[in-house]
Amino acid sequence: MCLKKFFYSPMLSLLICSSVIVVADPSYENYVLTLSTGITKNPSTKLFDDKAIKLQLEAILVENRNLVPESQREGAFYAYTNFSSGDIYYTFNNTAILINSFNLSNLQYLGGWKLETYPQIALEPELDNLGIQSTYEYRDEPGSGCLLEHPLRYSDLDLDGKKELIVLLGGSTTTEFIIFSTDLKKVVFSAPVVINHAFTPGPEEIEVLWPDYGAPDDYQYLSDLKGGSPPPMEMGISSFAKLFFGDFNNDNVFDIVVWRKYFESRKISDPIKGFEKKNELLIHYQVVNGDYKKQPTDQTTVKSWLTTHNQTWKKGYPNNSECANQPNQLIPEMHDALLNDPEVLQ
Repeated sequence: MCLKKFFYSPMLSLLICSSVIVVADPSYENYVLTLSTGITKNPSTKLFDDKAIKLQLEAILVENRNLVPESQREGAFYAYTNFSSGDIYYTFNNTAILINSFNLSNLQYLGGWKLETYPQIALEPELDNLGIQSTYEYRDEPGSGCLLEHPLRYSDLDLDGKKELIVLLGGSTTTEFIIFSTDLKKVVFSAPVVINHAFTPGPEEIEVLWPDYGAPDDYQYLSDLKGGSPPPMEMGISSFAKLFFGDFNNDNVFDIVVWRKYFESRKISDPIKGFEKKNELLIHYQVVNGDYKKQPTDQTTVKSWLTTHNQTWKKGYPNNSECANQPNQLIPEMHDALLNDPEVLQ
């Protein structure tokens, strides 16, 4: 039995929705996202015994090529799920960035839908000034906390009885959290949870690319946002977001809170090492007819909701790393003392 109102908390997660079963098979990339286990995966449960399902799906796609737009034929299945039961399957194409659906009982192709960019993504104005935008692309990289190794998951986030697909896109510098409604057949929410353009150049880079690096006015962390060969040296920046789910204002309507923090690298001459927080946003979204709409709720009110329900930065999603070499650890870059922000450690 699932509670109608809940708030994401690892301590309370097993009490929230104990009926949800978590299934993940690292061999065939079938993954589940569910609040009942703190939005994670359980690699111990196997969903498929062999690759027969995948072969059937590919055969259906080939048989129904006349129904599939040419723009949706590129690439192959990267991940797929049937919500752990039934004959309806959803697949993620990591090249064309789309969702396909199939009915295995009658070998029917049910349709395909491109992941169109969510129109109400909220970013800090500093990112806009740098020309950084939210983009949907998938690179074969583990990403922050190795979250991108498991790009397709699912959950009934708002507990309305209809499961949503969760897609994680990005690469080494970005991670995008996307909710795709299987009912509305479209993206209904999206938030970049990691935008991390900050690195310390190694000796070879300093000698070849940035021979003047090390002057007091230079930055401790750099970025190559503008590209080029060699790319011009730029100030390193990081923007992280935590997501919180529940009915925060007690109006019986499901909410998502996005808590964003924007950081800039300190200069070499600065006695404090690391970064400085330059901005912070708290954005309230509410589900409206299955779609999430940004609300005009002021930031002070949104912050008070998190405080009232004992929600801290560490408790927001994403938090725990899924890297094999980081067991039971928080994602390092999102919870780093060098960010010089006490809240990221709480």
